[in-house]
Amino acid sequence: MKSIFSKIFIGITISIIILVAIILSLSFQTIREHYLKTLTLELERINNLFMQDIKEALQQDELDSLNKFITEKAKEVKVRITIIDSSGKVLADSQRNPKFIDNHLNRPEVIDALNNGIGISKRYSNTVKEDMLYLAKPIIIDGKVVAVSRVSFFLSHINDLIRELTLKILNISIAAILLNFAILWIFSRNITKPLKKLVVATRRIAYGDFSVKVSLNNRDEIGELANSFNFMIGEINNLFMQVNRQRNELNSIISSIQEGFIVTNYIGEIIFVNDAIKKIFKKNIEVGKNYHKVFQDKELIKLFKKVLKKKASINKEIDLGDKYLLCSANYINLKNEIIFIFSDITEIKNLERIKRDIVANVSHELRTPLTAIKGYIETIEEEITDENIKYYISIIKRHTDRLINLVQDLLVLSEFEETNKKLELSNFNIKEMIDSLFKLFEQKIKEKNLTLRYEIENDANLIYADYYKLEQALINLIDNSIKYTEQGEVVVTVSARDNSTIIQVKDTGIGIPKEDQERIFERFYTVDKSRSRKLGGTGLGLAIVKHIIKLHNGEIMVKSSPNKGTRFTITLPQNNQTPAEAE
Repeated sequence: MKSIFSKIFIGITISIIILVAIILSLSFQTIREHYLKTLTLELERINNLFMQDIKEALQQDELDSLNKFITEKAKEVKVRITIIDSSGKVLADSQRNPKFIDNHLNRPEVIDALNNGIGISKRYSNTVKEDMLYLAKPIIIDGKVVAVSRVSFFLSHINDLIRELTLKILNISIAAILLNFAILWIFSRNITKPLKKLVVATRRIAYGDFSVKVSLNNRDEIGELANSFNFMIGEINNLFMQVNRQRNELNSIISSIQEGFIVTNYIGEIIFVNDAIKKIFKKNIEVGKNYHKVFQDKELIKLFKKVLKKKASINKEIDLGDKYLLCSANYINLKNEIIFIFSDITEIKNLERIKRDIVANVSHELRTPLTAIKGYIETIEEEITDENIKYYISIIKRHTDRLINLVQDLLVLSEFEETNKKLELSNFNIKEMIDSLFKLFEQKIKEKNLTLRYEIENDANLIYADYYKLEQALINLIDNSIKYTEQGEVVVTVSARDNSTIIQVKDTGIGIPKEDQERIFERFYTVDKSRSRKLGGTGLGLAIVKHIIKLHNGEIMVKSSPNKGTRFTITLPQNNQTPAEAE
C-alpha cells in the first residue's frame, strides 16, 4: 500500500515534469517561429536596401558589375543574393557562377513574387546543398517586372542558435525541477508527518486506549484536525464510560428481576439470556444455540413462528405441566430480533382454578335448594288468597328466579373456562339455527312491539363451528338487545369475508356509553345496575359470549352510541381447524 507521502511526491513530480515538457516544447516552437519571422523581416529590409542599386545596374545592362556588387554586399550582411530575370534565368548570384545555375522560374518564392509581389519559402537548396530561407521581390522598371531579387539565409545558423538556446533552457529546467523536488520533499514530509501521528493515535484507540492525545504545532487545517481529534476522543471516552455505566446498570436490573429474558435473531439463534430464565426452565440455556433445539415445547415453537410471520407483539399462556408461564413475544424491526419475556403465573393460575372450583361448587350446591325454594313458593302461591301475602311471595319468587339464573350462568361460565374444554365442531346451516332460536323470542317481541329479522348472504349459509355453543352466544346477544330496546328492531346479519364468517347483532336500543364499552365483557359488569336488576340480568351473559367466541379462536367487538343503538360483531375463522391446531 502506497503512503500518502509517496502519492503526493510522485503525483506532483509527474505533474511538474509534464508541465516543464509542455512549456519547453511550446517555448522551442515559439522561439523558432519568432526567429524565422524576425529573419524574414530582416531579409525584406536587406532586399529593399539594395533594390535601387540593382535597378540601376539592370538598366545599364552591367551584369558583371551587378554580380560583383551583390557578392560584396552579401558578404557584409552574411546572406545570399540572387537576381533572376522574368524568364527564370539567373542573372547574378553571390554564391555561384550564374552560368552554371539552373533556371529558377519554377522556384516557389519566384512564382509568388511574380504573382503576388512577394515570395517566402523554406526549403532545401540544390545549388548550395543546405536548408535555406528565401525571400523574393519583383524588380519593376518603368512599370514592368523585369527581374526578381531574392535574398536567402542559411537555416543551419538558426538551428545552431536554437540548439544552443535549447541547451540553456534545458539546464535551467533541470535545475528548477531539482529545486522543486527538494521543496516538494520538505512540503510532503510536513504534511504526512502529523498525519502519521494521527494514524498511530487512531490505532491505539482501536485497541481501547482512550488516553491518547495528538500534539502538533501546526497552525493550519492539520493542526485544527488534531485539536478536533483530541476533542472527539474526549467525547468518545465520556460516551464509552456512560455506555459502560448504563450497561452495568441494565445488567444489574435484568439480573434482579424474576422474569426470564431471551433474545433471538430472525433465524432463532439465542443471543442473550438472563439468569432467571435458567431457574424458570431448570436448564442451562447457552447463547448461540438454536431456540428450537433448546425449547422442545410445540407451543413455544409455534409462537416464535407466529411472531416472525406477523412481525408483531403476541402474548400467550404456556402450560408446561408443572407450571404456567405467561410469554410475551415482541418483534424488534430495527434489528430483526425477537424478545421473549417469561413470567411464572403458576400461583395466579392456581388461584384462578381454586376460585373457579369454589364458584362451580357453590353454584352447584345452591342450585338444588334454590330449585326447592322455588317449588315451595309456587305451592304456597297457589294456596294463599290474601293479596298482600301474594304480593310479598311474588317478590320472593322474582328474586329466587334471579338467583337461579345467576347460578345457572355461573355454572355455564365455569364450564366454558375449563382449560381442557373441547369444541364439538361441525358444518351446519346457520339459517336453520337462527330460524329455530327466533321462536324463543316471539313472545318478548310481541310484548315490546319490536321487529326481529335476519339477513344472510348466500355464500355464508354453511359455517363450521360448535352448534350448541354458538347458539348459546346468539341467544345471549339477541336477548340482551331485546331487553335494552324499547322501539325499532333487532337485526342479525351473516356474511363471509376472507375465510371468515361475520355475524352481527344490531339493535336500535338505548346504546352503551363509550367509557363502558371496554368493560361490558367482564363478569358481573352492568352499565345500568338498577335497570339490569329490574330486567333480571346477571351481568354474565356477555362474559359467556366472549368465552364461547374465544373457544372458536374468533373475535367479538362492540360499537355503540347512546340512544342510537348497539352492534356486536363476531368474526369466526372458517379454516376447519380446532383452536389448538389453528394456533
